[in-house]
Amino acid sequence: MTLLVISIFSSLFLTLCFIPILSKVAPFIGAMDIPDERKIHFQPIPRIGGLAMAIAIFVTLLFLLHLNRFTKAFLLSSFIIVVFGLIDDIKSLDYKLKFCAQIIACLIIVCYGKVNIISIGDLLPYGMCLNKLGSFLLTVFAIVGVTNAINLADGLDGLAAGICLLSFLCIGYLAFQVKAYEILIISTIIASAIFGFLRFNTYPASVFMGDAGSQLLGFSGAVLSIKLTQQSMILSPTLPLLIFGFPILDTLSVMAQRIYEGRSPFKPDKNHFHHKLLKMGLYHTEAVTLIYFIHSLLIAIAILLYFISDKVIFFFYTIFCLLVLIGFFIADKYKLTIKRYKPIVGIKDKLKILKEKSFPIRICFFLLRFTFYLIIIFMSLILEPIPKYVTYIAMFILIGISANFVLKKYSFLFRRLVRVLVYGLIPLLVYFSKDSASLVFGYKIYYELLYIFCIIFAILTLKLTRRRKGFKIAPIDYLISFIILVTLALSNAELKIFLYNTVSLFYVFEVLLGELRGELKEIYFILVLLCAIILGKSYLI
Repeated sequence: MTLLVISIFSSLFLTLCFIPILSKVAPFIGAMDIPDERKIHFQPIPRIGGLAMAIAIFVTLLFLLHLNRFTKAFLLSSFIIVVFGLIDDIKSLDYKLKFCAQIIACLIIVCYGKVNIISIGDLLPYGMCLNKLGSFLLTVFAIVGVTNAINLADGLDGLAAGICLLSFLCIGYLAFQVKAYEILIISTIIASAIFGFLRFNTYPASVFMGDAGSQLLGFSGAVLSIKLTQQSMILSPTLPLLIFGFPILDTLSVMAQRIYEGRSPFKPDKNHFHHKLLKMGLYHTEAVTLIYFIHSLLIAIAILLYFISDKVIFFFYTIFCLLVLIGFFIADKYKLTIKRYKPIVGIKDKLKILKEKSFPIRICFFLLRFTFYLIIIFMSLILEPIPKYVTYIAMFILIGISANFVLKKYSFLFRRLVRVLVYGLIPLLVYFSKDSASLVFGYKIYYELLYIFCIIFAILTLKLTRRRKGFKIAPIDYLISFIILVTLALSNAELKIFLYNTVSLFYVFEVLLGELRGELKEIYFILVLLCAIILGKSYLI
């Protein structure tokens, strides 16, 4: 459990640290996504998110995992994918060269890492397995296919990353169920890196993952899902169809359409599902959220029915594909578009009127700050026991805040450092204060009510704010909500409370930072008080 927690926070921390740094470097190395007729953004955007995630993933894996035959092959093959992906982000490569790199990576993971599709369950006659040549060809085809499917799905802000986050969490859960702890750790590390990246990639994105990131996620997902389902006697070998179901269908349908129209299947166009949803009149965030919802249904089925017959999985996936394709065919044939109903528009108009009045937002924001500060100070007062690494984080926060005021030239970096450290401190405060006697004897109900009111004030603040930049309600909120709901359904009561409280504080903290608009003196004051309490209790009591 300790290794899992360390892997989560290490990967998340490193991703959050490296993205701002590499964003400054991106213009000088040419890793910028320049707008064209296929793009939906209008300003050049750094595409170094993939490199930041790769660094976080590789460093965490090297420090936390024992390097056996599989992990060595995984790291080496993933490194090749990232290198060629990064070269493609800086200077576009011919698709043939990219395929060569992907096949080389596949050869390493298949031949040296021993990742092979040997069985496809009861899709073949009972007891029958693929021969060596069939196994090799199918494995390479599957890995290359998923790698490029995720790459092609990376067309809207947060789309490919969100899909992969759901997929890796699913792989991690299934690995936990069958005690495949190596795959559990790797998938958790990758999911944490994606979560950190989504902080910058949610609409409107300030960073793209580029080919280095999308190909790394696709390749890793394919490898881990194949290895997991092939080595387990419980899991159905066809589960990867559900885990990466939507991007696989998207890629196959687009390529089939290109071939049908007499064009190269590798020539880019605007016929992906997300492009079609935009043509139907959905807003950017609505299209991404809808795809999240569809993919999350497949993920939920994979989690709930991981032991079911392969014929049933294949039949269900076939029906799913037909329904999606028929839906888009009808929408395209009859030129269906989304209509905006007047009652909803009326509600938005009333909210706009409230936004123009500063009084409601001031009250909500004041109450948000008050409840948030009260919660974290209260947690620091009842914190017991106080582990050494909590005091270390508190000391680093104090050092970061001091450096922010003294070394003003580098204040940008220290502000980022303090933010990341606070993200590491919050779950530790929640975890080590949950069993305090102060909560048990009389204060627990008031403590939980504070969380509820804090969330309410955060939502009202987001709805009433007039700012254009910073944290806002976005498709990632659907991902978080779905992950929480699934986790709550599958976990015990203690874990449920921990997740609810931690995610609530993360959410409120982001709203608070956005609404303060860079004026962080009061945040720093509260953090100094918080850290002083922690250090005082640690060294004086």
